[in-house]
Order: sequence, then structure tokens, then C-alpha cells
Amino acid sequence: MDRLDAAGGHFVAATGNSRDVVDHFLAPFIGRFDYVIQNGGQVVTKANETLALHGLDQRQLELVKATVEADDLAPRHGNVYSTATDGYMMRADKGQGELYQNMVMEFPNLIFIDDLSEIPDPVIKIILNWPESEATPFMAKLNAELAGTAHVTTSGFGMIDVVAPNVNKAVGLQTLANHYGVTFDDMMAFWGRRK
Repeated sequence: MDRLDAAGGHFVAATGNSRDVVDHFLAPFIGRFDYVIQNGGQVVTKANETLALHGLDQRQLELVKATVEADDLAPRHGNVYSTATDGYMMRADKGQGELYQNMVMEFPNLIFIDDLSEIPDPVIKIILNWPESEATPFMAKLNAELAGTAHVTTSGFGMIDVVAPNVNKAVGLQTLANHYGVTFDDMMAFWGRRK
């Protein structure tokens, strides 16, 4: 990082996770890296300047909620509606599913609501977790319901994210590239998975 800083380079954390999770794992380096987080829905510079915040609209939130509720299978945790700073879950879903505690760890200040209209800020991402063997068919069902008005993606293991249409990590990286006056040819990437 010292050599990268000295050369005028930029380190970018590009992930589906929220800023709190990234800051937890990269705590010693906060202020020295840029963020492409929530699968590209939120782009923030190391100087804490927000370059992009792509939110879903109320109709998309309601469609996802209704599609989950109408399915025969139970999700592995309640839907989490992630904003730039907080995570929200329906009060009726509190404690639901074997992975509920994972969401509590990721969003230690999880806010419980009775209606989606109670979320005061744009929802950048909806986080679902479906039985792994059923995740692909359920994603197809979500895509059909959303009819191109949102982007449904997975990071595997039954984890499903719904973000604004035409939003992904590559779009977020392009936003940063434009900000810093560089191209993809100036970038290199490496991948890792936390355990």
C-alpha cells in the first residue's frame, strides 16, 4: 500500500458487501482505499466522496417482497434491505431461517420495520438467501417479476442480491476510472474469498 500510494495509485475494494463489512476487514487501511460496494450500487472514494448511489424504487422492493412471500420455500434468512449506512428487515422476519445470525453479524444495528415505506434512505441492495439447490430457479422467477427493472445476481451458496438495473462491480469501477482519469487498461485485479 505504501508503494502504491507513493506511485499515485489507487486500491479499490470491489465487493457485494456493505461498507461496514469492508471497513471491518480492512480496518488498518481505512482512508487509503476506494469502495465499489454493494455489487456496484455504491461507489465512494478514499476521501469519502460518494460518486454513485444507485437505489431501487418502492415498486421493486414490493415486488421482491411479494415474490419471496408467494414462494413455497422458506428463505434462509429474512430479506435485508441495505441502504448506504443501514440494513432493514421486516419485523415479522426477525429470527427467521438458519442464516439469520449471519445477517445480524453483517448488520449489527439491523433495524426492524413493519412496512417498507419506513426505510428513509434509498435501498441499494436487497439481500436474500435461498436453499442453494433452488437459488437458480428462484432467481429466474425474480427476474420474470422484475421484468428488467432490476439486476438479480448471485455470489453462490444460495446468496441472491437485487440491485438497480445495469449496475454491477464493472460499472462501479468505470465510475471510479472516470473520476481518476484512468482506463481499464490501467487497472489490474485480484480476487479473494473470506472464510
